Amino acid sequence: MDKYERSVIDSAYFEAYRPIYLETREESLIRRAETIRLDDSLLFIFDKGLKKLVIFNTDGKYLNHIQRIGRGPNEYLQLTSFFLDRINKQILLLCDKPYKIQIYDYSGKFVKEIHTKKLYLEAVRDGNYYYCRNFEAFNNEPNPFHLEVLDAEGNIIERHLPINPDYTSINKFLSHRGQLLNKNSSLFFTKRFDNRIYSIRENEISVKYAIDFGPHTIPDNLFNAHSPEDAVDEIQAQYYVYSIYDVIDTEQLLLFQTNLGIFLYDKQKQELQGFKSITNDRFNFTLSNYLPVDANKIAFIEYAATIKTHERLLKKRSSQKLPLYDLSSKIKASDNPVLFIYEVKPPGAF
Repeated sequence: MDKYERSVIDSAYFEAYRPIYLETREESLIRRAETIRLDDSLLFIFDKGLKKLVIFNTDGKYLNHIQRIGRGPNEYLQLTSFFLDRINKQILLLCDKPYKIQIYDYSGKFVKEIHTKKLYLEAVRDGNYYYCRNFEAFNNEPNPFHLEVLDAEGNIIERHLPINPDYTSINKFLSHRGQLLNKNSSLFFTKRFDNRIYSIRENEISVKYAIDFGPHTIPDNLFNAHSPEDAVDEIQAQYYVYSIYDVIDTEQLLLFQTNLGIFLYDKQKQELQGFKSITNDRFNFTLSNYLPVDANKIAFIEYAATIKTHERLLKKRSSQKLPLYDLSSKIKASDNPVLFIYEVKPPGAF
């Protein structure tokens, strides 16, 4: 790591954007967007808390939603995660109770479901296989492997990357928001307390990148020298990186998030920089916790009530008319969030 700073201006690494005002109606309401994907001018937004997926076009117009809560055929009691299969133009919902993967087409029409033998945190499809991420521990029982590969019928055919049992006792104290298993340009996997980014291709797993966070790297002996509670205190006090997630890999830039913020590796300059946030220069927003959208795009979410609060604070400080006021004038505090989708600049544009 070359430097770690508070913020970076959005235009330093990303192309211009336009805000997307998501249409607000009863069927389209979003409490918290966990995952966002983009394909064929369609936005797919997953809300785990509301147990649904909402489909908009890229102008923010509501098109459809999937929310089949119940105990009947083709229904579920809970959703764990969602994956967009751009090759087959299908939506995959990972369900809890019962354990299964539901598959829909892009219009929201049910196609089929595949029952699994256990509950997974994340699942993606690559070719004829499903790659599923395990809980480090489930019902107080540690899982032996991070990843399991399922065939088209949901049978486990391979297991990869053993779970270190020393880490399972502290996982409940340290959380992250994004995805460890992620497919955009390639299929990537990361695991907590590991500074490597793994690439998965045809059931073969290899290390694609190894990250040196310098003074923010967890010492090798931390877990041997401390109890789980003391190890957590040490990680937080020393600002150690314990989780890499939401990996995007373009020709020019490697982009990922950590518990310390957003990191960008410029491949041409061979320079790794970390930032707590990205600043939207036009509206003077501090943006953090992006969501991957596709192979070279990320989305930031600003909730309508937050924008309204920000507007009130700015008006107290200055009577000058600011661009944020135009943004705020188009929404109510109870409206759906506003999306800011950024595209990584092409090679040589940094």
